[in-house]
Amino acid sequence: MKPTAAETLRAWLLSALMVHGAVAGNPDAKRLYDDLLSNYNKLVRPVVNTTDVLKVCIKLKLSQLIDVNLKNQIMTTNLWVEQSWYDYKLRWEPKEYGGVHMLHVPSDHIWRPDIVLYNKNEKFYTCCDEPYLDITFNITMRRKTLFYTVNIIIPCMGISFLTVLTFYLPSDSGEKVTLSISILISLHVFFLLVVEIIPPTSLVVPLLGKYLIFAMILVSISICVTVVVLNVHFRSPQTHRMAPWVKNVFIDYLPKFLFIRRPKYNFETSLSGTGPFGGSCQIHGPIPPLTQSESDELTVVPDIDAGLSGIKSPILSNPVFSHTKCPPRLHRTCFCAQFIAEHTKMQEDSTKVKEDWKYVAMVLDRLFLWIFTLAVLAGTAGIILQAPTLYDDRIPIIEQKDIDFSGTSAGRCRPPQ
Repeated sequence: MKPTAAETLRAWLLSALMVHGAVAGNPDAKRLYDDLLSNYNKLVRPVVNTTDVLKVCIKLKLSQLIDVNLKNQIMTTNLWVEQSWYDYKLRWEPKEYGGVHMLHVPSDHIWRPDIVLYNKNEKFYTCCDEPYLDITFNITMRRKTLFYTVNIIIPCMGISFLTVLTFYLPSDSGEKVTLSISILISLHVFFLLVVEIIPPTSLVVPLLGKYLIFAMILVSISICVTVVVLNVHFRSPQTHRMAPWVKNVFIDYLPKFLFIRRPKYNFETSLSGTGPFGGSCQIHGPIPPLTQSESDELTVVPDIDAGLSGIKSPILSNPVFSHTKCPPRLHRTCFCAQFIAEHTKMQEDSTKVKEDWKYVAMVLDRLFLWIFTLAVLAGTAGIILQAPTLYDDRIPIIEQKDIDFSGTSAGRCRPPQ
């Protein structure tokens, strides 16, 4: 970074004031200054022989971090460039000048190496074709992650773990897909925020972007799985038939490993013998003859004895009970009772099959609950553990007592032997 005109003027005035104060306050220093620079030519390289090599040592000190443009990857800083070399013309014996060991002079009065500090982010510099040495200083800086951890990482982790709750929500609530889509939209919003602050490069993907992509893929898969679970939940005997392997796996086998216990419920009705249909029929007096209308009504009932054979009743098992000794209305009433009983049994059988499908859907929900929980934990740990901050054991600059900005142990250039 090139120093501004104001900074250059400030440095020159400071050096001039220091020299003026030193010279005016110390006559030995003034005499030394006059002796050293009286015949000094700042345009001549300070070497004894023209073939000698002059060694120049350069040290870089970071003074201030002004701005960081994350999107364009440009960092603006203030730097101190320290240059040291051995000038044989600026030698003296301190005892001859009142014990003066150090003298400050303006940099414009002595020879300086032709070194230019240029910006790396500039694309093109106009220069001649002659080869020049290029010295590159690498400054390693670490970002403090507390801001991004609190404002982005923790909310994203919380939203990702909400995906697991989708499978804990009952299917009858009708909000499973709505919850999954809401989570997906929230992750998209966070992803748009991250895109605004990360640099537009295709070389690497930031860990935060990786985690958001992982979470969105996980939520998208959970939406597909939720649709399948809802399809299983609302199946019925009229549309699907449960295969034996489905019943063995999802009703008899998996619930034991998923810690699911199905409450016992007796679906058998009274028609299976738990409560016999009882009663008696006594006829007093002569049986009235059948009228034509009653005879017609009996003709529409197909084989009423065969229809009532499924009902275990003392009335129907009595040999005295017959068409000729029982009123026709009683036969019709018994047939209607048997029809209602069979219809009720069919409804309960259908309800039992529906409950089996719902139970299979609940087992699937519990299975995917564990799978997605492990996936979220493993993915989160796998991405977070890739953060370089966790493995950087360097002491922060703010905690260091003796700061060496140069990053090197090399001191000033020593005089040639």
